[in-house]
Amino acid sequence: MFIIYNILLVILWPAAAIYMLWRRFGLKKSAESWRGQWGNVPDDVSDALKSTFPRFWLHAVSVGEVMAARPVARALKSVFPDCGIVISTTTDTGQEAARQGVTRGEFDAAFYFPLDFAWTVKRVLKRVRPDAVLLLETELWPNFLHLAKRLGIKVFQVNGRVSDNLFHQSARWQHVWRWMMSNITAIFVRSDFDAQRLRQMGVASSKVLLTGDVKLDGVDFSDDRAAERQRVRQLLGIDDERFFWIGGSTHEGEEAILLQVQRTLQSTSPMRLMIAPRHPERVEAVLQLVRENGFAAVRRSQLNDAPLEEEAIIILDTVGELAEFYAAADAAFVGGSLIPRGGHNVLEPVLAGVPVLFGPHMQNFRAAAQLVQQAKVGQCVESETALTEAVQSWLNDAERREHVAQNAEAMLSQHQGAALRVAEGISGYLK
Repeated sequence: MFIIYNILLVILWPAAAIYMLWRRFGLKKSAESWRGQWGNVPDDVSDALKSTFPRFWLHAVSVGEVMAARPVARALKSVFPDCGIVISTTTDTGQEAARQGVTRGEFDAAFYFPLDFAWTVKRVLKRVRPDAVLLLETELWPNFLHLAKRLGIKVFQVNGRVSDNLFHQSARWQHVWRWMMSNITAIFVRSDFDAQRLRQMGVASSKVLLTGDVKLDGVDFSDDRAAERQRVRQLLGIDDERFFWIGGSTHEGEEAILLQVQRTLQSTSPMRLMIAPRHPERVEAVLQLVRENGFAAVRRSQLNDAPLEEEAIIILDTVGELAEFYAAADAAFVGGSLIPRGGHNVLEPVLAGVPVLFGPHMQNFRAAAQLVQQAKVGQCVESETALTEAVQSWLNDAERREHVAQNAEAMLSQHQGAALRVAEGISGYLK
């Protein structure tokens, strides 16, 4: 399979090169990401691992996976006090979040993940020389897995999940799938649902280990959240009497629905809406949409001490702050779900003690959607009308909102210690 796969990559090479050029100059992606994807590794990455053992390479595609990598890194350092940890990302926003983690001391260095050409992967693996690679969630690349195993590097998938698309595609491309799985040391999955699916897909039971969701590990609801909520609301200029809700990780077609819900409900209740587009490059388009719908719009990065206009919509144009703003909200909607995109992480608002709403298209996060509904901390809405009614319901029931954190804490108890279970599991393999 290795030879066949790489013959196909040679055939696709011109198209890949054109696409990467378009990303670099058309979408204005950073020059550093361009160099990293072609196999360039900054000196500080290899320097950070020189005198450490074991050497860990964590890979997180974007911001969400970087957030999942943080508790894993802490657990690894508790189990392996002399280890070194570097982290790679695919997106620029993920790289920004990773470097914030380096500044905080969670990771030792950050860089960009290479394209899956044999020569780029081999170059990076020999430069970084990890003892183990931890791939967060669903990021699997055939050449990377094959060459890592050939070089004696153990590869683990952490917080593994199986989307509907992956489940069906694995049957269609079963030879490629079996080849990839033969190169993975172990898969630490977040739910029994994902574990069962992997076994159905032909992965040996001995490789599938149920650890819980590392994103939900270490969440402490005992802290005084009122002070943090007050601080963030003051930053945003939102008083206690105003209902504040957030549309997070939204896609084209969903912002217009949120604006209509806001228009309908603000006529009877003081409300403030924040919209956080899934892709930062859409911020300008969302600003224009808001203004076309008759609302004032303000970028989060341009907020100052001046009071906001009564009906102004806040557009989140910064990276890494969404979880912080969820903590100040009264309710949240998570996008990619009213349109057929498979949904996004509905647990993030719940971790902040905030009820969450989402659409019917949750194929990629079905287990999480079921979990929040069972715990009565969220609900599925099928349409604009249903979303309006749900937001209205949470708006009118402050007492029910106050119980969300308590219900969420009970829901998350099964995931406590997930990151430590991952680190201890890896310890067994490295010994």
